[in-house]
Amino acid sequence: MQLPLSASQQAPPAIKWLDIGLLILLAGLIFFLVATTANDLFPGDLGSWLGDPLALGPCLGGQAQSCSAISKFPLAYTLNASLLIEAARHAIKIPAFLAALNSLVLALPIALLRSSSPTSRELFKSWALYVLLWLLTPIPRFYLFTGSLEVQAGVIIGLAFVLSFRALVVRDGEIRTAPRPSRRTFFLCNGLWFLACLYKDTSVITFSLAGLLLLFYYQARLELTGQGLSRLIHGDPDEDIETKKKVQSSLLSKHQLRALWLTMPALFAAALAEVSFNLIRYRSLLPEAYLNEARLTPTPTFFRLQSFFWSLASPNGGLIVFWGLCFAVLGLYGLRRIHSDRCQFAAVKAATVWALISLIGLSLWWNPFGWESWGNRLMVPAMMAIVICSWEALTSPGQLQSMPVQGTIGAAALVSQPGTSKRKSLSKQGLLASYLLASLLAFVSLPYVSIGYQANGMDVRHHPTPELIHCDKMMALLSSIPAERHLEVVYSGQVWWQCALESYRHRPSLAR
Repeated sequence: MQLPLSASQQAPPAIKWLDIGLLILLAGLIFFLVATTANDLFPGDLGSWLGDPLALGPCLGGQAQSCSAISKFPLAYTLNASLLIEAARHAIKIPAFLAALNSLVLALPIALLRSSSPTSRELFKSWALYVLLWLLTPIPRFYLFTGSLEVQAGVIIGLAFVLSFRALVVRDGEIRTAPRPSRRTFFLCNGLWFLACLYKDTSVITFSLAGLLLLFYYQARLELTGQGLSRLIHGDPDEDIETKKKVQSSLLSKHQLRALWLTMPALFAAALAEVSFNLIRYRSLLPEAYLNEARLTPTPTFFRLQSFFWSLASPNGGLIVFWGLCFAVLGLYGLRRIHSDRCQFAAVKAATVWALISLIGLSLWWNPFGWESWGNRLMVPAMMAIVICSWEALTSPGQLQSMPVQGTIGAAALVSQPGTSKRKSLSKQGLLASYLLASLLAFVSLPYVSIGYQANGMDVRHHPTPELIHCDKMMALLSSIPAERHLEVVYSGQVWWQCALESYRHRPSLAR
């Protein structure tokens, strides 16, 4: 499913059939690579949320003890648990089903963001780049076989950003002046935002208050007024200035209103769904389990600053190491495209700001990396959203087009014209610096990705080394203290903070 294209941009029938063939081929390639590079299920949080659907029925029937058995995880985990339970009833192995489900979700952008390229060569290059990007991170090796659902969340969030901004800008000669989107666009974008919010309790807050409203407003100004109107037809200079102001104001208000139609219904519905789920579990509107964790595990300011730094630079899965090779490829590919085309990076900017908000928020948490994980698991959705948005911006042929606007006293056109907008070429020093940065990212990331395809991620993460003495102490404490007191006794004290810092500084190596 995709947003409508103009008649001139419709793909020929041969390309449509090629789409189907390439989709099957590349989706099969993803699953084949996953199936042949990992043999074990990394359960993560699977044991905590798998039984939620079985406890939900008795809980709704008034059995309080069943309500207390429902885990702290949001609704998306309960939906996944229902699918896994149904698969088990049909004698399907849970690890295989979970890997297949995650792989299909990972391949979803290939279907929803299909390029209407004029040639099969361009279409294949677009899809091949998408597969390559994920192979250059340890995601296929570990995160598709884990009971944590960050991959699903990352894909859905990335698609929501891309398709929403597609509907907000003008592409393929299609003039978007109506404040309301088409019915198909409305349901597609809101459906994606609704699902995206179900993977994390705080998503509604971060998307709406700290992210979407601010970003859509900023982007509306950037695209429609920041660039200016290229020329005004009719009138003297004084009238031109007044006309420009009126046209800008009109465009901005319609752009914001369209953004609200594309996101607000979903955010309200998701908030209502999560609040209802909390009422069922806790008899409270708030996610009491997470709030209780925050009360029991306060962290000092210096630890939070260290968490922020190591989330970026940790050799054990910091963002630079985990995603370096992937972003190096995106950067090198982007250097070539940016010189010849004016790519639309609106969604990339929005996803990047949201990722920064997530990084800061997680650094304030007691467990910013995700304890049972290899790498910074909790940042996987935000980084996946950036990758998907960047890939779409670099490979989609739809560029920002001119948009004539008829005002009360004149007409205006946006500055962009298809095929004529050129960016100023980088200087030789700028190009050299870009290539050196990409090379550095590849250098620090390649060994990490290589290890990911040679070893069990959990074995690498917990491989015993002399410098992890505090983590050994913490594991001993966890085994000697009842589980209900782990947060209060273990994860709120010096031993855990020291273990976390050891984990940040730990350099993965193959077990001997």
